[in-house]
Amino acid sequence: MTPQAIDELMLLYVMGVADDEQTGRAQSLLASGDPAAHAAHAEAMTVVHAIPQALELQTPSNRVRDQLLLRAISSTQATPANVSQASPTVARSKWPVWISTAAAAGFAIVASVLFIQNQRVEGELAMQLVEAQETNRVVGSPHVKMAKLDLVPEVERGNAAGKIVFCPVSNQYQLRVFRLSAPPQGRVYELWLIDEKNVPVPAGTFAVNGSGMATHYYKVPAGTSFVKAAITDEPVGGSPKPTGAIHLAGKL
Repeated sequence: MTPQAIDELMLLYVMGVADDEQTGRAQSLLASGDPAAHAAHAEAMTVVHAIPQALELQTPSNRVRDQLLLRAISSTQATPANVSQASPTVARSKWPVWISTAAAAGFAIVASVLFIQNQRVEGELAMQLVEAQETNRVVGSPHVKMAKLDLVPEVERGNAAGKIVFCPVSNQYQLRVFRLSAPPQGRVYELWLIDEKNVPVPAGTFAVNGSGMATHYYKVPAGTSFVKAAITDEPVGGSPKPTGAIHLAGKL
């Protein structure tokens, strides 16, 4: 299967709309350990999981807000130990103060939780918007090309993989890596673009998440072209020339 066909198959499979034949084919590819299939599956998972977060935020209704407030108040309610021993008059006089304090505390809890959640969602959406804009700048060109980066078995274990989508006209590059193990302590990954004279040009550093995934963007000067790409581990801050081991590499 072509890389494009595998990407489309995995997207259908992850979305749950694949038919029986497509489902069997996708599961067979994944079970075989095919690196391209696993990379496509991971990318499809990322896309599908990002869809709900891209939806417009909805303001909760007054009814929902009131229910959250009541739950918060109920969770903090506890009868004061001295109420049963105090006179009815004293007990009645303390109750309004206590319930108003609990209500204020409950409201503060709900407000804080909603604020934190809203800030986190807004931050995630902002990052996704930037990433989507950068992706559109790269893949929106009719001159766009894609290259695959394969792991170097002597250095990288497992089934790490990567791909670079680039446009030689707009000079923009987008790198995606999958299942890449974390670099040694005190080091970062650095992308290198290599020209026809085999001269490596540093193209920025990046970090992988807990699943070994990362997205990295880089724009090269106009008039430059490259024939290969590689990823090495370098000291924090990057290096002007490669010094570490090559983990992924491929032709552009």
